[in-house]
Amino acid sequence: MGEHISYLFLYLAEAVIAWLYFDYLFHRKREPLAMILTFAGGYIALYFVRWVQIVAINGTAFFIVNLLLLYANYHCKIRSAVLHSAFLTSVMAITEIVAAWLISSFGFEFDAYTSNLAIMIVMAVISKLLYFAITVFAARFLSRNKFVQEEPAFMGLLCSLPILSVGISAVVVYIGVHSEMTASVEILMVTIVLTLLIVNLIFMVLYNHMQRLHADHLTMQLSLQREEADTAYYQALQEQAESQRILIHDIKSHLSTIDALAKTNGSEAISDYIAKLDKTLLPQQHSRMCSDPILNLVLLQFRERCKKQNIVFQCDVRENCLTTLDAPSITTLYGNLLSNAIEAAERSVDRIVELSVTRNDEQEIVIISVVNSCDTAPIPDSNGQFHTIKRDRSVHGIGLKSIKRIVDRHNGVSTMYYDFESKRFHHLIQFPCK
Repeated sequence: MGEHISYLFLYLAEAVIAWLYFDYLFHRKREPLAMILTFAGGYIALYFVRWVQIVAINGTAFFIVNLLLLYANYHCKIRSAVLHSAFLTSVMAITEIVAAWLISSFGFEFDAYTSNLAIMIVMAVISKLLYFAITVFAARFLSRNKFVQEEPAFMGLLCSLPILSVGISAVVVYIGVHSEMTASVEILMVTIVLTLLIVNLIFMVLYNHMQRLHADHLTMQLSLQREEADTAYYQALQEQAESQRILIHDIKSHLSTIDALAKTNGSEAISDYIAKLDKTLLPQQHSRMCSDPILNLVLLQFRERCKKQNIVFQCDVRENCLTTLDAPSITTLYGNLLSNAIEAAERSVDRIVELSVTRNDEQEIVIISVVNSCDTAPIPDSNGQFHTIKRDRSVHGIGLKSIKRIVDRHNGVSTMYYDFESKRFHHLIQFPCK
């Protein structure tokens, strides 16, 4: 019975190690509960396969299960899944050989684990600690998508903890060998090494969780800072535009006065020149795409950006559709919506972005619709968002998170979907009118 429980625990530890390795390298495409069930099912299957006690079959099964778990739960190419599964299988085999050699160096037979349960558990734990140490280091060495930038010194300490635990386990085995190997000594030895393995796994799970929370916090702070900067920028543009309109009005008044004086004094040449100057150099009216001054500046800026990128920008913002949002919310919401749409449209053939803001009085809702051309369907993640195509993965999802925060704050509903037939990406948002 003790052997069954020990092996079950060890396979659970292997599942957690594989989870941590995959999680650091790839984006999830399933909910955590579904991943837990698939990992549990896969490693329970390995637990039963091990009773065959044929090394080739056990190794092949380990490779296949990890390949399926990686490909089913994470966004990766089949080639990457094969390479990483093969890497884990190789590391597992090597660490088991090293652990058996280490045990034999204390005076036991190389295959002593086959006849002594305590030796088997100690050897297995040492191999799992070595396996854990190598995967932790490899994940951080190979990863291009770290949660936050880790200090090299701290990363070295993080990777050295399992190695230190292996050393402690070796000392425990040495003491146990040079004392009388009674049942109580074996139990104490097994308890210590199992505790070391558990502590290492719990520490790494908590550390990764804290890293994710810290990354989310940094993302939120960055989002807030960008919102404040955008709001201040558009407010400054609005003040500048207002000052320009006042200045233009004053100049036109002065020109009208000069024109009247010129006509009174018979200077027709001066009058003609001023008339031409009034028509050619001074704008007759300010560009207006909607009634809200802040949103109008946002739309004008994105219209110019679309012109530079040869993107067709169609905009239809109806009156009385913006009363539910304040200026910072308008800046953040429309700025992120249009930025995401333009970035996707730049990589498409049609190159089109459509914005529509309408009001449904019967349902008492305001409907914001952003449609952009997108030749390749975006990849969804487990949080209902889509993976970034930016090289800098540290800013992944900031725009969508800002949009979601604005939508939640104003009791709205957001929907995103991709139309494969028309190759259009749709982002729809509904806000209550009140």
